[in-house]
Amino acid sequence: PIDNREAGIAELATMLRAFLLCLLVHQSFGLYTSSSPVVILYDSNFKSKVSADAGVWLVEFYAPWCGHCKNLVPAWEESAKALTGIVNVAAVDATEAESLASQFGVRGFPTIFIFGADKDKPKKYEGARTASDITSAALKAATETVKERLHGKKKPESKSDSGDQKASSENNVVELTADNFEEEVLNSDGPWLVEFFCTVVWPLQKPCT
Repeated sequence: PIDNREAGIAELATMLRAFLLCLLVHQSFGLYTSSSPVVILYDSNFKSKVSADAGVWLVEFYAPWCGHCKNLVPAWEESAKALTGIVNVAAVDATEAESLASQFGVRGFPTIFIFGADKDKPKKYEGARTASDITSAALKAATETVKERLHGKKKPESKSDSGDQKASSENNVVELTADNFEEEVLNSDGPWLVEFFCTVVWPLQKPCT
């Protein structure tokens, strides 16, 4: 009987440790873990991640206890995975980042904003909460951002984390060489538009076409 009681206590202790671990993960990451394709945003990193970035961002404000937010998780993560390298997909725990939620007038959950060319004026997403509809809205926003840039509207300057990336201060074209092509292009998750050109045309060589 004593052995049985000791085994029961040991099993109970294991279950308690597992519960506390789950609770810790929940408190640390909310509905999304560190391994999720969704970028986790806080008050402390929102400006550097979103406001200072030239790309399009889809940002969900949620509450961990919200049933609709929990139901959205699979579609939101599927969208983030599909849009990797094209559009950024992120989430903010509004119960932790209250000042950020207040800044954007968040009053219900989940609230989704699309941050396009003008990061000060995000658009509220009102579409269906499916991966298909979410990704379609993201691609539409990306297309609109490109069109705005083509018409001369100023874009925010992006702060790249890569020290190896050489970009022109005038046109933001990345200079590729034999040394960095594989790292920058072939190992990238996103699409690249690459021009191969010749800088000098010698008289006896075939002209560039």
